[in-house]
Amino acid sequence: MLAGSNSDVDPLRYGADPLPKLGDVLPRRDETDARLIDLAEASRIPLLGICYGMQALNVRRGGTLIQDIESQVDSPVKHQQGDVFVRHCHKIDILAGTLVSELAGGTTTTVNSHHHQAIERLGTNLTPVAWASDGIIEAVVDDTSDSWVLGVQWHLR
Repeated sequence: MLAGSNSDVDPLRYGADPLPKLGDVLPRRDETDARLIDLAEASRIPLLGICYGMQALNVRRGGTLIQDIESQVDSPVKHQQGDVFVRHCHKIDILAGTLVSELAGGTTTTVNSHHHQAIERLGTNLTPVAWASDGIIEAVVDDTSDSWVLGVQWHLR
């Protein structure tokens, strides 16, 4: 499991310069998560990325991130809720017939959201399966993997 973090993935990891609203970066955390991803994939063990963990997975697979949703996305919903970690704050739409729709019990639900970064360009073999109303990708899977790979942008309660 790749847990969430109050830090941001360093944009230098995907070849971008930092934008003014980038938060704190922790290069050692980025490197640790990259190694954990590599180990999980080499060992073919299940991998769950939560929030920052999903972003780290995407970057490790060659994808890029939106560094700050509010300043880079037109008409965004509020994805960064602050210190209230149990409140479900926005709706997501889920692709029918996916692991996420099965776990959610349908094709829509609400999530508790605490991020200001999001997937921009998808990494290799990652498929989006859930989205916020502003188009932000909220969940990804890798259906090509020998093992279970899931990334969710929200936190679990």
